[in-house]
Amino acid sequence: MNWESKPTEFVLENGHVDRIQEIKHLITTHGRLPLLVVSMGDTVYAAVKDTATQVTAAWVYKIIIEDGHFLYALMKETENPTEQNCPLSILKRLTPTKNENANSWRTACYASYKESKKKKALNKLPLGAKIQFVNDRKSVTIGDHKAKMGDVIQLIKKRIGAKKEWGWFIGKVRWNLSIPNDFQVIK
Repeated sequence: MNWESKPTEFVLENGHVDRIQEIKHLITTHGRLPLLVVSMGDTVYAAVKDTATQVTAAWVYKIIIEDGHFLYALMKETENPTEQNCPLSILKRLTPTKNENANSWRTACYASYKESKKKKALNKLPLGAKIQFVNDRKSVTIGDHKAKMGDVIQLIKKRIGAKKEWGWFIGKVRWNLSIPNDFQVIK
């Protein structure tokens, strides 16, 4: 990954750099057309159309904004970028390809999208819902509860105090670790 730098050109009224406009400008300087650009923190995904071939591919930028400079590293999907959280709205715009790296990257992005969608489903479960999963860590100790790798862990969704907030609990202790993607709803 090669980093390049340029002075920032597009600044919003609040003084923040307009990442999307910076990336759109970079894409057009490469003689391409940015169809859609989505910023996700320090990663920017773009559906980029080559106007000569009419092929639309994904470009992934890692960015850093520092001292009035816009630092960026471009990775095209054919390079199989490590960043694999490309939004579905961009994936749907891409032209089918026979490039193995691009197809591998797209597959990983679709899998990431499905996993995030499943995790979002946790938020929609009602209070009192129960989930279970197999512990994939060496050992876990939460309060008085100990689980070895391979043990089944069950959690229940409870309200936290009198607030509208909620959390996942094992007994009376709040679960403060990530929940694996292979969880199952049991109630």
